[in-house]
Amino acid sequence: MATILHSWIGFTAFCQTRNSSIRLLVNCLLVQSEPMKMIILDLFYDLLNLDIPPVCDSYEAALKSIYPIWNLTTVEEGYTFVAYEGAAKLPRLSSTRPNLLDSHMALMLLTLIDAGFIEAISELASNDNSILSIRATLLLANFIWLVCYTKHYSGSRSFLEVKKFIN
Repeated sequence: MATILHSWIGFTAFCQTRNSSIRLLVNCLLVQSEPMKMIILDLFYDLLNLDIPPVCDSYEAALKSIYPIWNLTTVEEGYTFVAYEGAAKLPRLSSTRPNLLDSHMALMLLTLIDAGFIEAISELASNDNSILSIRATLLLANFIWLVCYTKHYSGSRSFLEVKKFIN
């Protein structure tokens, strides 16, 4: 399923009939089976090109395993921040052409928002199972970061502004 959704053709096929297939996939996060929820969460991590966190029951352990910057000292953090800041200010190599990968990600994020992904993942983040809750919280944080990243780096208009323009 992840391979199909990573392609333009597969993604458009899933989005036919008013995103009903995507909505069904998002609603699978609300089923009672916890193993099913873990599988669907891993699928969304894969779809959004995010590292899947290991199974752990504390936020600190999950963050340290995913983000190597979490383990850096203050001096190393400063160097890393400066490098990221410099890379963000440099012009893109293909500034005259749209990046199709950014466009695909923007469309996927917009479709997931319309399918109720934020509500479903928020519900899952407040789950009693700490492992599911930690994974859902990290996915929600990364999802929000991707929305902001796509807004700032995909050009002059964000995909959310384009949606307002269409509606």
